[in-house]
Amino acid sequence: MSYFPAVFGDSAKRSLKVGTGTLVYETSTATPGSTTAICIPGMGDARQEYRFLAPKLREAGLNVIVTELRGTGESDAKFTSYTPEDCARDVIAILDNEKVTSNVVFIGNSIAGASALFAATEDPKRIKAVVTLGDP
Repeated sequence: MSYFPAVFGDSAKRSLKVGTGTLVYETSTATPGSTTAICIPGMGDARQEYRFLAPKLREAGLNVIVTELRGTGESDAKFTSYTPEDCARDVIAILDNEKVTSNVVFIGNSIAGASALFAATEDPKRIKAVVTLGDP
């Protein structure tokens, strides 16, 4: 059950089974083959955290994916582990599912910022940049 409207509309919503749980995310393509921004919310927040930024990124010509963390928003809590490394692997699984192989910009804060950095070390050829949000 979602308490907020979808960022890009209900038709953009996807789900992906990862291990013992299911992740929910939304995707919006501005220009096929262009840079993809994947926006990952902080701990305890939902993908709607990016409801203002994500449309602006799309308007700027980026493809955008907004995702939930394990156990938050519409993703379920049936996972056996909830580490930053798990979150990074989840994001990589989402990129694989969407067939995004290069030019990815990770945007995240809190646990998602750490996860973005971990994902960049796990899959450096795919990652173009990492943007961590929050206080220095």
